Amino acid sequence: MQKSAARNLIFFQYAGTKYSGVMKAPADKAVEGVENHLEVSLSLPDNSKQLRCVSK
Repeated sequence: MQKSAARNLIFFQYAGTKYSGVMKAPADKAVEGVENHLEVSLSLPDNSKQLRCVSK
């Protein structure tokens, strides 16, 4: 039996924040997409894969 790769669905509640959906936002926009933060967290030098917590 083959192992299948795990796939995760991440749910974000971002009402009232500066987030603009899950998609990556262009650099010239004032908002940040959730994907922007995921990409940054996955490229941390210590490879800890920790997400930055942004609270208002």
